[in-house]
Amino acid sequence: QILQTMHVDHNAVHGSLSGTSLIEAYEVYFHKGRGELISLVHFGNALNGHPTVVHGGITATVFDNSFGWLYLSLKIPMSFTANLNVNYRSKVSEDSTVIVRASVTEVSGRKRFFGGTMHDTRGTLLADSTSLFISAREKTEGEVDPPASASSTTVTPPADTTLLAATSE
Repeated sequence: QILQTMHVDHNAVHGSLSGTSLIEAYEVYFHKGRGELISLVHFGNALNGHPTVVHGGITATVFDNSFGWLYLSLKIPMSFTANLNVNYRSKVSEDSTVIVRASVTEVSGRKRFFGGTMHDTRGTLLADSTSLFISAREKTEGEVDPPASASSTTVTPPADTTLLAATSE
């Protein structure tokens, strides 16, 4: 079953990080009987930290996104990542496919603890992760959202700094 497109249209992994040489494929499956999310992800060659090795931040992002799909699959109320830990066990190579498995390990009130693994297609453990998601509190009667803060796109670097790299559109 495909979840609502609202969870894909403006999603970093399925949007801006998706495409040729980026995250070229990201398939998400849910095994109801085991309560397990299984994601198949193919990384291109433009997500590297070191040459030929997918950046660790991308690995962490894929774990976080998979945990997010897990909470959606389980129909858990709106939740947010409070903590994400990733243990890097072996390099994730560019132009490779990985299998991410994620499940709930503990529930305590509004807290959901998740655990996950990332393996290559030969079964090698590449990384494992744990995460704490917290469900949003329900608003009490009369409670309103705080006003959105004004944002600025102008950033002034601190004095005595040297620009090392920059990208812009």
